[in-house]
Amino acid sequence: MTSLHLLRAYEFAHEAQLDLMKLKDEGIEAILKNELMVGVAPHYSNAVGGVQLFVLEKDVEQARRLLSYESDASNLLTEMFPEASLEPVLSCPKCSSTNHFQGRSALSGLFSLLMFMLPFSLQTKTRYCAACGHKWRVES
Repeated sequence: MTSLHLLRAYEFAHEAQLDLMKLKDEGIEAILKNELMVGVAPHYSNAVGGVQLFVLEKDVEQARRLLSYESDASNLLTEMFPEASLEPVLSCPKCSSTNHFQGRSALSGLFSLLMFMLPFSLQTKTRYCAACGHKWRVES
């Protein structure tokens, strides 16, 4: 039995579709999970873990190479414009993905709901990687 490997998670369905097409053009079998849920109700994207791209275990390395456009694009810009300084982009310390989101305080949300009857919460310094699930704290 062949097992599937989670390659990436996306906030938006169209981003996942583009990468799925790139992989299929190269002959790599891949499937998407949660595509319809996020397509119909995009506000549920973080709740369901985003649109998840799975590939066969044997194709993981080739698929990673094909979709490594994040670092390639940054390197290409640096080569084309060496005098320009690019602002550093916050990335996951575990997998170097830039697909992450900021956590929110549940306590502030509960307090605001009790006091003002409006559920809003404050952002925390904790970041969550959508690609690998790693959690880390950012000091600013």
